[in-house]
Amino acid sequence: MSHIATLMALVVGFSPLLAAQAQLPGNIDTGLSRLQCIDWGSAILVRCDASSLTGQDGQLGRDADGANNGGTDGLLGSSFTKICNSGEKAGQGTCPIEPVLGTAANDWACTLDNLNGLIWEIKTKSGPRSKSHRYTNYTRDYDPLGLYRSDTDALGFVDRVNRDGLCGASDWSLGHSAKIQTALHYGATGTKARIDPHYFPNTLAQPYWNSSQNPSRADTGWAVDLATGSISNDGHRGLARPVRLVRGK
Repeated sequence: MSHIATLMALVVGFSPLLAAQAQLPGNIDTGLSRLQCIDWGSAILVRCDASSLTGQDGQLGRDADGANNGGTDGLLGSSFTKICNSGEKAGQGTCPIEPVLGTAANDWACTLDNLNGLIWEIKTKSGPRSKSHRYTNYTRDYDPLGLYRSDTDALGFVDRVNRDGLCGASDWSLGHSAKIQTALHYGATGTKARIDPHYFPNTLAQPYWNSSQNPSRADTGWAVDLATGSISNDGHRGLARPVRLVRGK
């Protein structure tokens, strides 16, 4: 789906997040604001209260409610909490109220989505979880070079993070498309990744591998493009792409 098609689908309410809403608890929203609606017969974004069309994403949900848009815990209607390497939430135990990103027990390493309970791995500028690392995405059924679960493969990275016990957990995984989209901010503009930079730093505006399978082509896999928020399955599993791990239902 193209960037324009994705945005148009979201503003009129036919969102790819519908699949996620059916699977995940909590209030999932897209980040489209009250300034990002369309009017009848036009593709130009207008104020939602000036549009002749109702039921658009910019008119509904937490991100359309000014009471949820203070920004202290996330953009628009989002709500996130930083989690330290120890597994404690910011402000609990010995985890500082505003922990800094790092590798020590009381440094920030993960982000909790308070609305659906998902916990996300946070990338660093260097080290094992560096934003610059890329991985293949081979499967047990498609592994022509014998690289499945190797150090350079996505599931090999999953294995390493689980061995390390990131944020006190060992059940990290490569999330499917619907999960990844719940963390995105579709109302963002510009050339940066469509995600809250305060709670998801070191994120690239590139396609990220996920675990969704392509039943018609074993050699290709799904990815979510964080530059546009769109999803596609046209990437060969041998391509090296970034990944972001997640835990929770």
